[in-house]
Amino acid sequence: MWSDYALAVAGQVLEGDALRGDGGEAAVRGATASEASGGAAEVADADAEGLEAEILQEVPSWLKLKELATLVDSPLVDITRRWQDGVLAACGFAPQEIHGLICAIFEPTSLRKECLEHIQ
Repeated sequence: MWSDYALAVAGQVLEGDALRGDGGEAAVRGATASEASGGAAEVADADAEGLEAEILQEVPSWLKLKELATLVDSPLVDITRRWQDGVLAACGFAPQEIHGLICAIFEPTSLRKECLEHIQ
């Protein structure tokens, strides 16, 4: 799973392993080994939450990036619902960003027009 790989790389970067002078190769090798082990070296849930908190502190737009990765594969009605529920605004998205994303991903239809009316 790519999220396990990303968490492992991010964890090693935050711990400084990727900055040792080997060009980050150790971080990639470690994450790849973790992924290849079938989860034997998986990060525990509590550790993953702590890691995400560290990432948020260092990279405030992390939640926005994670949400964007989800939005790209989401149906139009799900994106609209997430906007109306306040999830996207809480992640730092502006209405113009969601409007532009919807226009870029979805063909002009009456459904798209209706959904764009809800994004304000």
